[in-house]
Amino acid sequence: MDDTPKLGSGIVSLGTDMFLMKSDTIHTESEVLPVDADAIPMESDSSHMVSDGFPMESDVNSVESNTPPLGSDHSHMDSDTLHMETDPFNKDQGIFHMELDKSTIDPRISECKYDDDPLLKAFKVMEVIGRYRSVVPATARDHTSDGNIMFLSKMCNQIRAKQPIQMILPAFPFKSPNRENKVLGSLPDKGEEISLAHLNGLCAAIGDVYEYGAKLTIVSDGLVYNDILGVSDRDVWEYSHALRDMVVENKYDHIEFARLRNLVHIHEDVSLDGETYEKLAPEFRQELIKKYTPEGFDAAVKIKTDENICTTYRGYIKFLTKDLEHLYEDDGTKSRKSHKKHLGDVAKSMIERGAAFAEAILKNFPGYIRLSIHPSNGLTKISINVLPRTPTPVTPWHSALCYTVDGGFMYGWREIFDADSEMELVHKNGRPWCYRFKSELYNWPLPVTVDPIYPCGMMITPVNPTSISEIDKEKVQALARENSPIVLRGFTDSHDHELIVKKAESMDASHLSASDFDIEEEAEDSDPEELEELIRVGWVPFDGAAEITKDKDADNTKHPSKYQMITATVPISEKTPRSLFSASSLFFSHLPASYTVEMLQQFSWKALSSSSSTNTKTKTNSLPLITPHFSHGRPCFHYHPLLSQSNITSEPTYAIKDISDADSNRLCNVLNPLLYDRRVCYWHTWEQGDVVFYDTFSTTLTWEPAEEEPVLFLLHSGFPC
Repeated sequence: MDDTPKLGSGIVSLGTDMFLMKSDTIHTESEVLPVDADAIPMESDSSHMVSDGFPMESDVNSVESNTPPLGSDHSHMDSDTLHMETDPFNKDQGIFHMELDKSTIDPRISECKYDDDPLLKAFKVMEVIGRYRSVVPATARDHTSDGNIMFLSKMCNQIRAKQPIQMILPAFPFKSPNRENKVLGSLPDKGEEISLAHLNGLCAAIGDVYEYGAKLTIVSDGLVYNDILGVSDRDVWEYSHALRDMVVENKYDHIEFARLRNLVHIHEDVSLDGETYEKLAPEFRQELIKKYTPEGFDAAVKIKTDENICTTYRGYIKFLTKDLEHLYEDDGTKSRKSHKKHLGDVAKSMIERGAAFAEAILKNFPGYIRLSIHPSNGLTKISINVLPRTPTPVTPWHSALCYTVDGGFMYGWREIFDADSEMELVHKNGRPWCYRFKSELYNWPLPVTVDPIYPCGMMITPVNPTSISEIDKEKVQALARENSPIVLRGFTDSHDHELIVKKAESMDASHLSASDFDIEEEAEDSDPEELEELIRVGWVPFDGAAEITKDKDADNTKHPSKYQMITATVPISEKTPRSLFSASSLFFSHLPASYTVEMLQQFSWKALSSSSSTNTKTKTNSLPLITPHFSHGRPCFHYHPLLSQSNITSEPTYAIKDISDADSNRLCNVLNPLLYDRRVCYWHTWEQGDVVFYDTFSTTLTWEPAEEEPVLFLLHSGFPC
């Protein structure tokens, strides 16, 4: 059943994800929002930018973006970059032609051996950050290469000191004051949750290539602007406090927070609650202005004499018109002219405070990698998108989120979603949480909550005590076909192994236990033949292992099960690794530009792995890289790399048929890491009682490598350089 929602008349689809800003203007990927679009200031330094199409900093010196993360020698846009003219694989010449793309790794870097050289590690970290960079506006002068020299130097210092890569991001101030038409309320919602998951994934991805990982410090500028925008200090407190709770609840362990008091260094030892925060907030604000406003700074003069600041000022006027529209009523009590003058005064105040806040960030975090929510020229900051898969910069505090059945996200103003009859508002804990396209797949006989997972999948929990035996087969299967995996958590009877096995069979699914993924534990107890079978079942699910190939066609030929159910019926061991689910649709969307689905459809692959414990070999048959889905027909990625575990396998080798070994290795070096990219792959942490149901055609399953071995080494262990 294809339950993909149809879009309303006022919405433009942008692939799987969509972006909305206002009812009369739909921005597509090719349209970069102008500086004078609409937003609330979030970071305010001497280089202005826009997010959500809204200016947020106090100057417009910088409009950098997704320019290559590795400087002039490793830029995705360099003159020495190879561009595909016809086919990236030239079988006659044996040359691998490719056009590098900002959306994934640079094979020239990824093929290098993991080394202790700080500069090499810094390059790898820069490459990871590059996947998250925002697009450089066409009108910007690109200084990314110059900026990268500074960023690499800072990273090298941190790497030599064996410290985490420290990054600083001014953001997450407070929800827009226009809570009738723009946002769902004053507290964080699903948009913030997705954004924090996205940013935590950035740090985790750095940890995949650098053993000391990364930390992101978010410093809120809420108190910098809130009083002049009519947002109370208590609202700023409640918003920031809820963000911290969200980070703890979701275990976003790479994210930390700093408050304005940590920049002005007063009352840092005072325990804060809402009441104390309200009392001290004006003092924090005044100390910022007093201590960090550049000497002789005059906003009025700067607006007249500095073209960039003048542009920023006009941009503020534009966004204030929307954010403060609730303050103006055309009832004759206030003239439109006086309202515009008020907006101008507010914008000038924002220019002044933005200059002070930028100086405070620079003085307090001099060794940190400066991230920005605003596109810039790359000289002093790395501009990133805080929300995933957006064609233009957008922030959760200026929008609401809507999700689709197939896992797509949309971001837009509340008034747009409210006006669309095909959408419905979803509540969580009694307050608005997000929107979604209406679908019968969410309406179960027994009430459940459905919440999308980043980057893929859905979490389903029962509203009332419900047995796992009562879950709706057809709806779970249909949801899995659109957006796997489906995590069923909180259902009763989920510890009953026999019941679970019967339920899996009734749902046409093969069954595995989460404990089956504990390879070290299994190696101690299993005989060689059982161990070899475990490797075959878990690592290569499409090569014909008995446990997962129960389906047969008319010729009695075995085929993989269309669905698989994994359960955690017993207590979870600390050694139980996370299960990794990679979505084909996301994999395709992040491929380099030169790699198309049509091109990959030409190839098949095979794998061979030697077992050190059994002195035998595991070999797959030749398998197509791309296969059509059995139901909706969309292409599915069917490539399954073997992760090297020292006590089981050594030197796994892969081969893409019909091209040279060198080209095969290079292609695998692109496919392997992308399969585990945090923007593509959901890393599931098991809890006892979890039941995970997924579509084996559209989703690739592997699991977390051993802690003692770097992920980059594991993913490339079969390809010595």
